[in-house]
Amino acid sequence: MGYLLFQLTLFAYILSTAAYVVYFWSQRKEIRTIARGILIGSGLLHTVYLILRYFEAGHTPLTNHHEAVSFFAWSLTWGYLSFHWRYNVRNFGSFVSPLITTLMLIATFSSREIIQLPPALKSAWLPVHASIAIMANGFLALAFCGGIMYLLQERELKNKRFGLFYTRLPSLEALDNLNSHCLAVG
Repeated sequence: MGYLLFQLTLFAYILSTAAYVVYFWSQRKEIRTIARGILIGSGLLHTVYLILRYFEAGHTPLTNHHEAVSFFAWSLTWGYLSFHWRYNVRNFGSFVSPLITTLMLIATFSSREIIQLPPALKSAWLPVHASIAIMANGFLALAFCGGIMYLLQERELKNKRFGLFYTRLPSLEALDNLNSHCLAVG
């Protein structure tokens, strides 16, 4: 059941990425709404998968490569969606969604074997520490995506060649605010 749910989640993330890429080229708001809806659905499926994995393993699913990368993708998804409501950064999902899908593909090829925790790690602090650290890395990954957008926009402004990215990316000020907030949280 868990494997099937994970594969369904991966497929939903791939659909979301495809929709965001189509939106980047077309700039049609209804496609952005569809892409965001698919991403929310992907995040919900992913949440159910992580809960199921918790019950299968008997501990927080953060102890092997598959679980850590999957949790990182989950953190990035919900971090992006939480910032979407505060910062309406155009096409941010077109940069974040491929990263999430890449992380999920990495998790797909990692061993899914459930390992038992050594006694030293059977502490209430492990899930707290590991989940906060991975979520913080999710916000730093959002800053990375925002930084790429900033550099692309800055290059077009500096060269005074207003091409593809100039019309599709937000202002440098908006990207700077987003990155500052992501770095502060991360």
